[in-house]
Amino acid sequence: MNRKTLSFALIASVMLLQGCAILNRDNTIALNWVEANLVPDSQPARGIAMPFVFTVGVAAVSADAFIIHPATVIDDAAEDTKDCLWEDFDWDKEYVTECASLPWRAAFTPIMFAGDWLGRSMFDITESAEKARQQLPKDVDLSRFQATIDEGRVEQGLKDLEKFEDEHRSAVNEDPTLRARISLIRLKACARDDYHPSIPTGFGFMAFHINREGVDPAVMAQIDQELNRMEASQDPAKRWIAYSVGFGGDAVLATFQRAMKDPDPVVRYLAVQRVGLSHSKDEPIRNALGAVATSDAEPMVRECARGVLNDDDSFMRLLQ
Repeated sequence: MNRKTLSFALIASVMLLQGCAILNRDNTIALNWVEANLVPDSQPARGIAMPFVFTVGVAAVSADAFIIHPATVIDDAAEDTKDCLWEDFDWDKEYVTECASLPWRAAFTPIMFAGDWLGRSMFDITESAEKARQQLPKDVDLSRFQATIDEGRVEQGLKDLEKFEDEHRSAVNEDPTLRARISLIRLKACARDDYHPSIPTGFGFMAFHINREGVDPAVMAQIDQELNRMEASQDPAKRWIAYSVGFGGDAVLATFQRAMKDPDPVVRYLAVQRVGLSHSKDEPIRNALGAVATSDAEPMVRECARGVLNDDDSFMRLLQ
């Protein structure tokens, strides 16, 4: 009996108890060891050893089917569960909806993991979760989006850029420099003299959030240059977008103080709203809000600051 015949007999003896995962020899680590180390190379030693090898082989393939292979796919099942339930959050546009989904995601996590793990344990799913995820090159070319914008087709360029980001959400979220490069294209579009963006309200500012940690300094320098241009713009929407990015960095208080000097009351109101949603517990911010609540020239801005300072739950829900 040659090695392939012996191996097939061993697999057939337990395949009714386990799915087709062990039909792939890549999934039979113990059996492969038995075949490589315990099966004699020639007759008659192979025939003499056959009862012993068969018995050990059955134990090995059983271990492969019920212990070793299931253990090796735990990380793949965890990655699948993460990709299915804990990736692709659209915090930029659906913050409240995503927050509401968190308990459901948590509840389905063990169910998803168990089902995926059992499926991978029983069936030959060779493509791991990491390989299944669509990858992007480190220096992915984004010039086509910038070229469309430079041609004056700003809305189309931004639409194409958003589609690209949605299609590669996981890769974008895992690469801070890539995400910053995408934000830089958005900022350059918004800074154009022939483009007048609407003021992003509610959580719309999240579309311009930039996490500076891990970003290529050269990219960050370009972003800062665009932000300075936008803060000096006559367009209040552009100024507000620049402040929004600043609120996502380390200099929140300095950004807030600059925003509160803006001549447009809508911009000042949105600045109070922004810090109210994310920094209302910071003492320096609260001190600055106290000054706004008593001294701003616009009543709606003063009222917004008071609502944040009073920790009014109904008011904070209204801000969202």
